[in-house]
Amino acid sequence: MIHSLIVGFGIAGLTYAEQLLRNKKDFLIYDDNRLGASHISSGIYNPTILKRYSIIWKGHEFLKYSKTFYRRLERRINSRVNYSNQINRIFSKESEFNQWISASDKYPLNNYLSPKFFSKSNKFISTKKGFGKVKNLGRIDTKKIIEGFKKKIGKKFLRITKFNFDKLKIEKDKITYNDTLFKNIIFCEGFKVIENPYFNYLPIKGSKGEIIIIKSPLLNENQIFKGSIFIVPIGDNNYWVGSNYINSFYNNKPSKKSKEWLVSNLNKIISCPYEIIDHKSNIRSSVYDRKQIIGQHNEFKNVYIFNGLGSRGILTAPLLSHWLYQSIENNFTIPNEVNVARFD
Repeated sequence: MIHSLIVGFGIAGLTYAEQLLRNKKDFLIYDDNRLGASHISSGIYNPTILKRYSIIWKGHEFLKYSKTFYRRLERRINSRVNYSNQINRIFSKESEFNQWISASDKYPLNNYLSPKFFSKSNKFISTKKGFGKVKNLGRIDTKKIIEGFKKKIGKKFLRITKFNFDKLKIEKDKITYNDTLFKNIIFCEGFKVIENPYFNYLPIKGSKGEIIIIKSPLLNENQIFKGSIFIVPIGDNNYWVGSNYINSFYNNKPSKKSKEWLVSNLNKIISCPYEIIDHKSNIRSSVYDRKQIIGQHNEFKNVYIFNGLGSRGILTAPLLSHWLYQSIENNFTIPNEVNVARFD
């Protein structure tokens, strides 16, 4: 009997599979190979909320665990994917700087917000009102980490095909899928969970996000800038630019309107020539209370969920995957804030 069947292979599925590998448990992943929200993420792990100058719930704990987790994962896939970085938060008005100074003097934000005021930066980036620096964070190359992990585990652990609920049979002490026996099943489907017959009661909402990738040799920047949008260097003179949040949508395809919005906001920040080389979109899975969802189904005790990561999955997924594994194997009590039981 295989220990775990994992459905979905974004950052949730990947981090849970890594927990199983570290604990010498076997597993099988089913994924339809569609590009989910994790695949187009900027990869930034940042515990601060720059719009409100605050920090997310257990932000420091998530960050500390993530840094160690990703360093160890780099060794597994034998590839660098974790990059230390900082965010240069561009001020649009003087009051933002005053708010920044006030926030940077308070714990725990003083661990991340530099109290200094900066005015000079890249000559092609508009920082007329100055900017502040968010330190002690980083970025994961999400495409590289997902592809590297796939290559490492190979066909032994991964099936690239659509999951069929008609082939799933759940019994008290076992789960059968495609005539294979499993001890547990963990659904890591992202927004597709709304079609899951075991968890479609959850208050999952979708938020469509669109990004563009630009190439600009003249920009020559290795730091992240944040104004109305993020500009994130991703190597080879390429930059990730985004993202927007669309709560009402008809599909997950890129739209002309969003592209125009991204370009308009980008042009307010940079003044050098660039070429748009890609335009992507997808739907983030998030919850109305802005917390993630992990834990055990209220009826089927060998059925679990790992979902609702929203826009901070790169930061939160490693520790959440640890909590989920420990709850399954060692009766760890998942915090109420993220426990699926809060919706029972």
